Amino acid sequence: MPTLHSGPNPVDRDGLCLLSLDGGGVRGLSSLYILKCIMTLVNSERPGEQLKPCDVFDMIAGTSTGGLIAIMLGRLEMDVDECIEAYRELMKSIFSEKTNNLPVDWSGNIQAQYDSKKLRLAVENVVTRAGASPKDLLNDGKARKCRVFVCAVAKETLHITRLRSYDVPEENTPCATICEAALATSAATGFFEPVRLGDRLFVDGAFGANNPVEELEEEACDIWCHSTRDLKALTKCLVSIGTGTAAKRAIDDNLVKFLSKTLVRMVTKPEGTERRFMARWRNECHQGRCFRFNVEQGLQDVQMSDYQKRSLIETATHDYLRIPRQKSDLDECMKNLARKKGQTGLDFDIRVQEYKLRTIRMEVEANMQSSQTPYATHRASCWMVPFERNPRYVDREVVNSVKNKLFSGKEAQSIAICGLGGAGKTQIALELAHQTREQYPDCSVFWVPAMSPDSIRQAYVEMAGHLGIFVQEKEEVDVTQLVNDHLTQARTGRWLLIFDNADDLETWDPNLNESPTSVIPKNALPQHSLGATFFTTRSQKVARYIGIHQIIEIPEMDQMSATEVLKNSLVDKTLLDDKEGTAKLLQNLTYLPLAIVQAASFINQNSMNISSYISLLDGQEQHAVELFSEEFEDEGRYKSIKNPIATTWLTSFGQIQKLSQCACYHLSFMACIGSRNIPISLLPQSDQVEHQKALGILQSYSFIRLRPDKKSLDLHRLVHLATRIWLRSMSDSASLAHWESWALTYLGRMFKFVESDRSLSKAYTPHALKLLEVTPEDKDLYARMDLSNVVAGVLKNDGRFKESEKCHLQAIKCAKAQFGSENKHTVCCVANLATSYSDQGRLKEALELMTQNLHTQIKILGINSRGVTITIACLAGVYNLLDENSIAEWLAIIATWGYMKFFGPQSAETLLTLQRMVHIYLQQGRIANATELGVFCLEIAQRALEPDHPMAINAHTCLSTIYGNQGLWKDAERVAHDALEKYKEVLGWENPVTIRQLYQLATILENQGRDAEAISVMTDCAELSARIFGPHSADTKHAMGWIEYWKNRKSRHVRIRQRLNYTHKSIAILQRRKVYPQVKAYGGLWYVRRQTVDDTFIREVKTAYENYYDLGKVPDNDCPTVKGFEDEWSSDACSVNSKDPDYMRWHHGQETASFSKWIGGKLSLTSFRAS
Repeated sequence: MPTLHSGPNPVDRDGLCLLSLDGGGVRGLSSLYILKCIMTLVNSERPGEQLKPCDVFDMIAGTSTGGLIAIMLGRLEMDVDECIEAYRELMKSIFSEKTNNLPVDWSGNIQAQYDSKKLRLAVENVVTRAGASPKDLLNDGKARKCRVFVCAVAKETLHITRLRSYDVPEENTPCATICEAALATSAATGFFEPVRLGDRLFVDGAFGANNPVEELEEEACDIWCHSTRDLKALTKCLVSIGTGTAAKRAIDDNLVKFLSKTLVRMVTKPEGTERRFMARWRNECHQGRCFRFNVEQGLQDVQMSDYQKRSLIETATHDYLRIPRQKSDLDECMKNLARKKGQTGLDFDIRVQEYKLRTIRMEVEANMQSSQTPYATHRASCWMVPFERNPRYVDREVVNSVKNKLFSGKEAQSIAICGLGGAGKTQIALELAHQTREQYPDCSVFWVPAMSPDSIRQAYVEMAGHLGIFVQEKEEVDVTQLVNDHLTQARTGRWLLIFDNADDLETWDPNLNESPTSVIPKNALPQHSLGATFFTTRSQKVARYIGIHQIIEIPEMDQMSATEVLKNSLVDKTLLDDKEGTAKLLQNLTYLPLAIVQAASFINQNSMNISSYISLLDGQEQHAVELFSEEFEDEGRYKSIKNPIATTWLTSFGQIQKLSQCACYHLSFMACIGSRNIPISLLPQSDQVEHQKALGILQSYSFIRLRPDKKSLDLHRLVHLATRIWLRSMSDSASLAHWESWALTYLGRMFKFVESDRSLSKAYTPHALKLLEVTPEDKDLYARMDLSNVVAGVLKNDGRFKESEKCHLQAIKCAKAQFGSENKHTVCCVANLATSYSDQGRLKEALELMTQNLHTQIKILGINSRGVTITIACLAGVYNLLDENSIAEWLAIIATWGYMKFFGPQSAETLLTLQRMVHIYLQQGRIANATELGVFCLEIAQRALEPDHPMAINAHTCLSTIYGNQGLWKDAERVAHDALEKYKEVLGWENPVTIRQLYQLATILENQGRDAEAISVMTDCAELSARIFGPHSADTKHAMGWIEYWKNRKSRHVRIRQRLNYTHKSIAILQRRKVYPQVKAYGGLWYVRRQTVDDTFIREVKTAYENYYDLGKVPDNDCPTVKGFEDEWSSDACSVNSKDPDYMRWHHGQETASFSKWIGGKLSLTSFRAS
């Protein structure tokens, strides 16, 4: 007979840990130093973990600046060191300068002595640095490890209001952002202005609750024990930290001093609250479950705004902590907090009550079974569990949740837990069995391996023996029916029936089984109010088929629990001192218990450290395959089942293959790409019904998890690897190599389908990069080249130039290997790389590459070809950026007529070439010509393109540049700002085009003398540029250089321009004259030579467009554009060639003839400049 005992007290492991923080201004640093000492001791007791206060405490409450600290520690989840640093900076910025020296104004009204705007800015800065937004709500609806509330006082009623980071039923909590809550709790009257939340005004919570421990007690009771109100029985550790004992001073006779100082001291003095609190919790203090820390000497004369006395606060606090009595309390507090294992659930009150009742029942039963008691009785219960209790088991909330549901009602209960293979389902079931045996000794526990009908029947035969059911060997009877009938009788007593590994639907569904008579009927399971049935399964579909409605999905282990599993499994515990390596290992293993145990076994057997194991895991995929295929011993598992994580899911793969071929295809494709954030639209589409069924099956096996937007999903990382292992073992038509080859072609095609959808292109890109990374570089060259080119373009548009260049080089390598150097595909790939260099500002490299490529193009395509025209246009842009404007103009003219011929006058490509001419004119000082052509470009864009087309927006940008060159800065700013808003809407903030438009707007503001605004805008530009182009890129350096220059310059013309409104026009005129041929001698007279207004090129372009639209070829607002070049680089590839008017072909022929002479080497650049 087992020894009767009630099990461990749940308070010892999972009891409430509560933290209360007093208000006190700068003295709040003392609270933080005390808390730092506590957390340092706790972390030393739990090596391998770096716990923060939010990991240990279930609730943190604070008032005034204690409220600020509570928000930083609990809501922003800072560690103590980060909080101390932020708090120091915050106090310094707030209290460094007074705005008013008197507490009242001349009308007798209280006025703020410090700047409330500084307080708001300082708080917003702290929130932003912590990774949150100042607009984030304090209670954003997300479940967090630690609950936080702060106290504020409603100015109208003087009622203490709790601003919470969580929901409380039947409580009307004001809706506040993190910043608003922090300001409301710290808006000390006389120091800062009241804070408005909605229609209500709030002031410092210190008026009435400077020590918020009583508020903390009441709040904790409302949440965890609202019916019993017995908080002490649930509390493991309550810590209240003060900000130092205030000096004892007499009441001031002066009325002003009495109102401004004495009355404030009387209202905010926390010592009275402390005495009442310590009296109520006296027993708990003796038991080492309640602590009050408050510096007694040294801080009496430190006022709440004395931020200069930071060193005194630190010294006094450290002296206080060295007192022997405080050392003893700190040690007791540390030991108590270090034993805290996880977050305390809302049902903890029920668990504690069950424990108390269980203890009483055990005592009664022990007395009844003693020999001295004449009423001793004993009814034997059955125990049929094949495994001993796992000593390395780490407690998980799911066990308590299952117990509460199984044994709570009067009706029969059936529950299933569902999770990925290796998630610890069997271990949870085993722990449930042993806890049931401890807590309910009269309850019989039966364990049924449910891998197959045979294993179930074998277990039922054994159960019949335990229950005393006689079965003749030769008699053909249904043992399962006999046992189920026995369990449905009241005289059998209480029982728990555990079906482990009920993964295969064939075991239960006769339609899927080859031998329908061998299945276990789902309606044959026993049902009785004294019994409970528990299933573990990988598939929710199985659980639903059996008829179980309470399905609990096993959540992913948190880092703390996973670390505990690793610690319990390692022989050498000192390996956990490598905290960074431990965290990385657990993250790589996705906190999966079986994977952690297997890794620990490998580390133990080979006497290696964690870093070495990570190196193997992160190395070649084959190494990871070998690691996850390694056999290891595990006492808590079936001998017939292989343990390696790689083979754990092979059964599931086979079951999925039988259930849905579409699900198998989806899984095989996802194994070739990235495992996270996979767009559902990227999956190979089949019949819509089959597609939805496939996703449901994969989700029921916990292989995938849909994201909240329902548009993308995550494939479990280890399932991703296991699927690749599985595919490697398949035949040719289903092998991994086959799927990767197919995926290369499929992804390249999918990118072209979503070319106009930038968000989808960005979502597909990581998966294309992953596919290119894992596939061999010497296989499927054409598909690899095509995909690399497309991905490079997407990356370039996002400003990821280094990754884009890598893809371009890969595409060139594939093209050369497949087609050779002198092929149109290779030429196209090289041209894309050269354009990328130009976009990055690497102009010399771009010029050299384009020139080389142009010679190759002319050789294989001919000079009169589309590809040559495109390269000429790109060369014109490069020469323009190099200030070679004469060559740039000539090349741009050739390109313009070529674009009109090959793309049509209405195309975006032609419009871009004309806009390039505008910039060339501006650099030549030909303002009138630039203006005329810029306005004409805008008219064409409005007529031929959609309003949100990037080229149409770029036409406005050109116009803004022209206005700036004319000194019309207000007009330039208006147009530039409108263009920026459109770019943000169409392309997004982080697009290179948007960033450069931001740069232009900053220079326009600076030219108006609005330096502060210009610096602000340019700072945004620099931050975005550093994030997109990199901190050392030319764009970032230019932006940072201008910021530095604008901040530090002190020249006379700057001071003049800042003081006079119209001097910028004069400056603009002077700047414009720099680029003109300024004077010319004629007959002894000197005069300013003006530019030529009429320009032959502009006149001919206008005529061309007028004739084009007069011919009626393209109706207004319905002008098609040519998308992509692909293979249309040869001269006869353009379908509009034969329809072009004669003047287009004539102009193009004339220009290309002169260009042919130059490119052929007859004219050098030097001779061209001379001519």
